[in-house]
Amino acid sequence: VIVVGAHYDSQMLKIKGANDNASGAAAVLAIAEVFQRAGIQAARTLRFIVFDAEELGYMGSLEHFSQAALRGEQV
Repeated sequence: VIVVGAHYDSQMLKIKGANDNASGAAAVLAIAEVFQRAGIQAARTLRFIVFDAEELGYMGSLEHFSQAALRGEQV
């Protein structure tokens, strides 16, 4: 399994996370769209994921990968 990921949460600062978060999430969506429109059939499973709670200690991605490990997935 290959994960293409980014996060969309921001720290509670004066800035709203447009570059730190929104640009990465937009890139994940754009890459997924290119694969879908081109009809690309990848040799491996692809997961396009935007995570939450990353600014709080990678909670979203840790949960995803912990669950994947419990399922015996090689990510």
